[in-house]
Parts: sequence; structure tokens; C-alpha cells
Amino acid sequence: MGEHRSILKQFKSFFINNSIIKTINTSHIVIIIMLLIPLVLSLLTTLFNTMSYNRLITNVEKTNALNQIVKTAVTDELWDIVAGNKSFRSGEQYRIINKIGYQIEDIMSNTGYVESRRLLEVAARALNTLTRYVDRMGMQIENRAPVIENEQLLDEIRGVSTLVSELLQDFIVREIEAAAAANRQIITRALIIGMVELGIVAFAVMFSIYVRMSVARSVDRSISSLVSLSSSIAEGNLDARAGGSPGEGGGEEKEENNINV
Repeated sequence: MGEHRSILKQFKSFFINNSIIKTINTSHIVIIIMLLIPLVLSLLTTLFNTMSYNRLITNVEKTNALNQIVKTAVTDELWDIVAGNKSFRSGEQYRIINKIGYQIEDIMSNTGYVESRRLLEVAARALNTLTRYVDRMGMQIENRAPVIENEQLLDEIRGVSTLVSELLQDFIVREIEAAAAANRQIITRALIIGMVELGIVAFAVMFSIYVRMSVARSVDRSISSLVSLSSSIAEGNLDARAGGSPGEGGGEEKEENNINV
């Protein structure tokens, strides 16, 4: 408690004992710093909220576009192969699967939630299962297996593709829920920051009023001292000096008055 009083006394004595110009300059710097704090705080918070929200929305957009590919691209390509429209070697089934895998890894690298990452990890393992089924399809076609067996295997591939698609849909739902939670956090942070900024601005206003009153008192004391000096000189006291503390104009003011005399 004593330390707090000592600090307050030192703070108060600064504005009393220092020259008026130094007090005004220092107070301007302090007020500018106090007004910059809310601005910097708002900018940093806005940047953080924007990056977090943008990451969630971007993941949803990428996953939704990827889900459209997972649903039909692989099975359509294999159906053309089973139907005899193209050979297995000329098909693009592996390129499509690799593209899906790369995009899942890209989305996973931008995901910060554990549950969302687990869904993508399961989807990646399901994609490996899909790749093994496609390998089996290639072996069956190479061994000239009956078309009905190829169609049965194609149905299994559709089932795995559906599983991957459902996992991606679950991921989308999870990210949307995370975005809703992030939106609530943004509102809470905005309220807290608003209250902090309001407190800082209120303190800055009170501080400026206090400095104004301190400077006014210093000026009044300086004027009173000069009036007293002038009265003494008018009465014939040529040895009179301007009295008061350094806050009343300091040694420079006294010296100037003495020179004028």
C-alpha cells in the first residue's frame, strides 16, 4: 500500500515540479500512446478472428468440392472400364485417387481441431482401401474375370466411395459447428475489447483533464508571482525576485525577470 502511494506521489509531483512545456509535451505523448493501444488491440484481434474464420470457411469450401469428386469420379471411371469403353491402363482412376489424397492432406494441414483431423485420417485410410479395391479390379480385368464379378467389385468400390463421402460430409458439419463456435468467441472478444477500449479512453480523458488542471494551476501561480514581483518593483523594491517552485516557470523564468529588472 505504501509503495502505491509513493508511486502516486511521484506521478503527481512530476506534473507539479516540471516546467509547463515539458508537462504538456509529456502528457501529449502519454495520451497518444493510450489512444493507440485500443487501435492496435482492435487490429490484432480482427486479424486473428479473420484468419481463424477464413481457415474454417476455406476448409468447408475445399471439402465440399472434393466431396463431389469422391461421389462419382472414381466409380464413373471404373464403370467405363468395366463396360469396355476404355482399357484399365488408359483409365485415370489412379490419378483421381491421388488427387483426392493430396487434397485431403492439404485440408488436414489447415485443420486445428482434433475431431476434424480424426475424420480426415479415417477418410484417408478409407481411400487406401479404395485403392486396393481398384488394384483388384485391375487384376480381375487382366485375368479376364467375368463381367458379373467386375460389377460386384464395382459395387464394393461404390460402397467405399460412399464411406469416404460420408466422412467428408461429417467433416464439413464439424467445421461448420467450429465456425459457429468461433463466431460466438468473436462476439465475446468484441465485447471484452470494447469494454477495455472504453476504459482506456475514459482514463485518457481523465488524464487530459488532470493535466489541464495541473498546467492551469502552474500558470496561475506563475502569474501571481509575476504580479507580486511587479507590485514590489512599483513600491520601489528593486531587489525583488520572482518566487515559487520550479513548476511555476523554473529558473529560466526567474532569470528572465531578473534581467528585465
